[in-house]
Amino acid sequence: MNRIYSAHIKFVLIILTIILGYGYFENYEFKNEINLYVKNNYENNNHIFNSLLENEKRVIKIIALALSDNELVRKSFILNSSQNLKDECSNLHKILNLKNLVDEVHFFKPNTESFVNIGNSKPTNTNFIQMRPDVSWVLKHKKSSSHFHTCRMYSGIRTVEPILDKDNNLLGSISVGRSIISFPKLFIQQSSSDFVMFINNTNNLLANQSEHRYLKEFVSDNLEITSFVESKTESINKKLIKHLDFNRNFYLLDFENSKYMINIFYFKDYQGNVNYRMVAIKNLDSIHSKFHNKLFQDLSLIFVLSILIYIFIFKNINTNMKKIRLISKLASKISIQDFKILNDIKIDKDSTNDLDTLTKHIVNMGITVKDSLDKKNQEILENFYIDGLTKLANRRELEIDIKKNEFETLTFLDIDDFSKINDFFGSKVGNSVLIKVAQRLVTFSKNKDLKIYRVGSDEFAILCKHKNLSFLDSFLEEFSNITLKDINQDIEVNIDFTFGISTGVNASISKSDIALHEAKNKKVPYVIYNESLLSKELHEKNIALTKKIRDGLKNDKFTLFYQPIYNRNREIVKYESLVRLKDGDKYLSPYFFLDHSKQSRDYFKISKVVIDKGFDKFRNRDTSFSINLSADDITNPEIAKYVEQKIKDFPKPENVTLELLESEEIEDFQKIIDFLDIVRKYGVKIAIDDFGSGYSNFSYILKIKPDYLKIDGSIIKEIAKKESSYLIAQSIVNMAKATNSEVIGEFIDSEEVFQKGLELGIDMFQGYHLSQPLKDI
Repeated sequence: MNRIYSAHIKFVLIILTIILGYGYFENYEFKNEINLYVKNNYENNNHIFNSLLENEKRVIKIIALALSDNELVRKSFILNSSQNLKDECSNLHKILNLKNLVDEVHFFKPNTESFVNIGNSKPTNTNFIQMRPDVSWVLKHKKSSSHFHTCRMYSGIRTVEPILDKDNNLLGSISVGRSIISFPKLFIQQSSSDFVMFINNTNNLLANQSEHRYLKEFVSDNLEITSFVESKTESINKKLIKHLDFNRNFYLLDFENSKYMINIFYFKDYQGNVNYRMVAIKNLDSIHSKFHNKLFQDLSLIFVLSILIYIFIFKNINTNMKKIRLISKLASKISIQDFKILNDIKIDKDSTNDLDTLTKHIVNMGITVKDSLDKKNQEILENFYIDGLTKLANRRELEIDIKKNEFETLTFLDIDDFSKINDFFGSKVGNSVLIKVAQRLVTFSKNKDLKIYRVGSDEFAILCKHKNLSFLDSFLEEFSNITLKDINQDIEVNIDFTFGISTGVNASISKSDIALHEAKNKKVPYVIYNESLLSKELHEKNIALTKKIRDGLKNDKFTLFYQPIYNRNREIVKYESLVRLKDGDKYLSPYFFLDHSKQSRDYFKISKVVIDKGFDKFRNRDTSFSINLSADDITNPEIAKYVEQKIKDFPKPENVTLELLESEEIEDFQKIIDFLDIVRKYGVKIAIDDFGSGYSNFSYILKIKPDYLKIDGSIIKEIAKKESSYLIAQSIVNMAKATNSEVIGEFIDSEEVFQKGLELGIDMFQGYHLSQPLKDI
């Protein structure tokens, strides 16, 4: 009785230990998970914060650069004509303000005196040297600055750019600003925070900036909180604010029986000093509550199961527990394919105990699994390194042996005209030929320190550990013009070989392959590799490609494909003309020949073919189409005149769009502008292709004034996966709308990307998801 009682006590103690241990372990793991969650959340929020901030800066930076580099602006400063500048820029300011791109456009004289403040009726002679030290700094150093600044009007992002004349003399500066009031809303939409607020680092805010209904009781003697607040909940403990630690970027805060996750981010002024903080707060009470509820359920389940198990096996607890532990260990080892334990298992064959029977079944299963795995592994190994037809080592095995660097000579041999054997006798005979050749090679290699491989359909390789080529004479004699008998149904086949050999420091797969191709080209039995073969092969490829291009020009093998461009309703609105070179049954894209054509001086001939075929295709169609022109085309007087004449003779020039390749370098930009001014007189549309990949500059956009901006495919294809690509595309769309340009998205390769494009407000789309380029339309 005492033993039973003692066993019960031990059992209870064991159960309590298990429960306490499990509770401690789970709590420890939960704390680690929370710490990791806090860190990951901060990294994610920091990425969102920086992306939003950079996007804000990018928009006003582009506008500030464009206006600081504007000739009209310079002229107004030189003539001291503030009214003229205000008249010219007011409409632009209204457009940008309505589109929520800017709030401030303010021009300053070199002494920090206000010159023109667009949208502000206050006098223009106010000196801002105290209120705008950032402007003073830019004027003093003649450097630009993008930063956060607070003045009497509002807090927000500013970009200040110096305005210089053509001799680099300072005329003044421009400050373009955007209020930060929408920043918290954007941040809280993209993050998991419950509450976001801004805290000023200085004491120069107006009193009415703290009138927000969530903030009236937050303000302390040490903190000033602006009105920029967003909340996903109506409830936030107002006393929490006084307990924030601004010396840490992220941390957990326990406050009045609640747990909060705190993230702190910083806005910096033109000198890199922190002048604003943004605090993001998330309540973690629901996460902790969920954990504790689950932990209680788990512990209750463990306790109940433990009681049931103990009652069930009480009489045979010691014996059966050993058997259970053995079964558990056995199953665990087999699951990780450790079969050594199978040899250590001893079971009474006559036992009828259920656990013994289960153990025997598991052992038998383990033996079966082991045998099956051994057999499968052997098959995989053989198939991976052994050629299935000839049973020789394959190319993978050759590559491994070469890495051992224990050889001096590598010979490649190819069966001459093997394809003719297959075509004439069939693949069955061809396979028999390969097997016979393999057998003869193996026989020949005996006692010669050679290893034989099959490395291609009709190619074999011989690896020799010695540089001595003494075996070559006997090899050539043995394998020259041989007759294979009894191939299939008494068929005899005559075959010959070509050899490519590399030796010593030159011994490698690629160099033996080059030597083999040289031997085939020269129609000689063999060639031994030397360095001259490599340059010769490159020259021959260049000569062959040049001949292919010139043959294409001579025999009209250059043709155009047409890729449809769709509107938001998936309706075709125009076509882009794309050049291709017919090469046998294939069509080569410009990637394979265009750069080479510039070296061979055939580039402009191809340009004329593209121009001719594009205009001829659509001459009798009331269909819009586009043709790509590079900077080289436009700055070439002959091509520029040729394009102008084609447009002049075309029935409906308004259907023509000229796409400027945006990735091209432009050396003489004025020639581009002059050409565009000429063709626009005929009603031709202008597009900038691949925008975002090359010289993306807002001042160029203002000068070119394109009708279309085509966002580069490298950006578009990632908008459904990467937030940074989505934000860049969003900036381009906003900028295009502000300049009255339509946006075309290239590389639409999935429905998900198309839907994201619709969400961004892109006007037109093209890509393989909608249609690949068409030869005929």
